[in-house]
Amino acid sequence: MNQTLQVISKRYSCRSYSAEMPSEEQINALAEAALAAPSAFNAQPWEIVILKNKELIAELDESIYEYFSKLEDQSAYERFKERGGKVLYEAPCIFLIPIKKGAFTQVDCGIAAENIALAAESLGLGSCINGTVQVAFATEKSKYFKQRLAFPEDTTLGIAVLVGYPKNPTKPHEIDKNKIRFIE
Repeated sequence: MNQTLQVISKRYSCRSYSAEMPSEEQINALAEAALAAPSAFNAQPWEIVILKNKELIAELDESIYEYFSKLEDQSAYERFKERGGKVLYEAPCIFLIPIKKGAFTQVDCGIAAENIALAAESLGLGSCINGTVQVAFATEKSKYFKQRLAFPEDTTLGIAVLVGYPKNPTKPHEIDKNKIRFIE
């Protein structure tokens, strides 16, 4: 198996991070990996916002957790509660990908996020592609967070990728080869 396939097979969604911040060199490499992602018509409808501010990360986490605590369906809230009440898992660094509205932007954003996640694995870092951060931009604090994170007016959060050193490394999920079908 080549190096790329090994990285893909080893990557998992890290939900427990040490407080150690990745190096500037690692963070820059991940940002460049995101920017190297292909996009439809080469539109590159994204920006990369790298959040390292502990207080702001805690505010985002609290806002998201509070949102889930108020939902009628408490299953997600209970799951986060079981994991220590942290939605962002104390990740020291979060890559936020604000995107412009348009055709294919969600797909393009997902490709950029996967580039970050795979690059993180290749550098010995843990990552978790996290869509729940979008919740913070659906609350009354949306404008506040967009301002604090310097999001351009014409963008919305596409997705976030949590990054850091794993505190409790785990194994990747089992793959189900039954989900593969060949049409000949």
